[in-house]
Amino acid sequence: MLYIFKHLQLPVEEHKNHDLEDKFIDECLEKAASNMTVDINDEIIDDEVHHMMHQYEEQLKMQGMDLEKYYQITGQSHDDLHKLMTPEATKRIKYRYLIEEIAEKEKIEFTDKEVEKQAKEMADNYGISVDELIKAYGSLDIVRYDMTMHRALEIIKEGNEGSSDKKEEAPKKPAAKKAPTKKTTKKEEK
Repeated sequence: MLYIFKHLQLPVEEHKNHDLEDKFIDECLEKAASNMTVDINDEIIDDEVHHMMHQYEEQLKMQGMDLEKYYQITGQSHDDLHKLMTPEATKRIKYRYLIEEIAEKEKIEFTDKEVEKQAKEMADNYGISVDELIKAYGSLDIVRYDMTMHRALEIIKEGNEGSSDKKEEAPKKPAAKKAPTKKTTKKEEK
C-alpha cells in the first residue's frame, strides 16, 4: 500500500513544483519587465489573442465543448472573450520581447551540435524521430530559439535568486515551444 501511495504522491508533488516554478518565473518576469517600456503593434496583440483563443478552444474540445457552447453557457461573445484575453496577450508579448532582448544582450548562442542533441532528447521524450520533430517544428531553428529563450529565462531567474523561497523548491521547467514573434517596435528602458 505504501508503494501505491508513493507513486500517486509523486505526480502531485511534481505538479505542485511545476506550479511553484511557473509562479516564480512569472514573478521574475514581472519584476524584470516593470522598468520596460514597449510599444506593441495592435496586429501583434490580435495575433497573440487569436493564438490564445485557439489554445482555449482546443482545451474546451478536450472537455467535450466548443467555443459556441462556451459562449451560450457564459453569455459571452467572441468579442468579449477577445477583450478578456487582450491584457494577458499583451503581457506575454512584452515578456517575450524582454526575454529576446536579454538573449541578444547576453549573446546566447548554441552550436549546431548542441541543437541537434536537444532535438534528439526532445524527440525521444515525445517518442518520435528527430525528422518528425523537425517536421512538426518547421526547422531546427525553432529548437535553437527555444533553447535560447530558456537560457535567457535562467539568467532572469538567477538575477532574482533570494527574492522568492519558492524558487528553491521548484525543479527546472523546459521552455515553451513557441516560434519567434517578429518585433515591429523598439523597446526603451526607463
